[in-house]
Amino acid sequence: MTKSIIFDVQHLYYLPQYFPVANALKESGVEVEFVLHPEPGYDEVKTQKLDADGLQYHFIPDECTTLSFYQTKRVDWIIFGNVPPFSAADKSTLHAKLALMQHGIGPKACYYSVSEYPFDVRFVDDVFMEESLEKKRDYILQHKADVLVMGNEWEGKFDEFSDVCEVVYLPRTPSVSTTEIIEVIKESQ
Repeated sequence: MTKSIIFDVQHLYYLPQYFPVANALKESGVEVEFVLHPEPGYDEVKTQKLDADGLQYHFIPDECTTLSFYQTKRVDWIIFGNVPPFSAADKSTLHAKLALMQHGIGPKACYYSVSEYPFDVRFVDDVFMEESLEKKRDYILQHKADVLVMGNEWEGKFDEFSDVCEVVYLPRTPSVSTTEIIEVIKESQ
């Protein structure tokens, strides 16, 4: 029986994905902890929510110390939303099993290809290929989505779908925007 789980929050993006699972596990008696990685401008948002929900957390100062931290923990599972910041060879030095949890249904490119990282378990709700933004309402209705989550660079641009689902805009990782990269590439051609 699982007694303890750590949710690794490499980016703020993963936190809302983990909450429903973490709270259900906590209610069933599983010890739940979160590991947070520094993100200037977002650390306070993460800690406020975790404090409000009464969830334990630890800050890892940098990627170099992540592995040593996990080597000292005797937990059953560590849940990641992305590839861990240590090598696949280092996985054997851990007591815990590792899981990849890409929660939700969506067109993220990482859903289409399987990482080479040797996770013990992978959780993905469903996958579909998004053909165009113009079909977003159809996708929401077809997949019976409760929530549409977009990066905050799209703030207000998808509010038209609030009649069929909740629309949430989350901050992106600083200085990383696929949309901006695409625009720069288009402009340079």
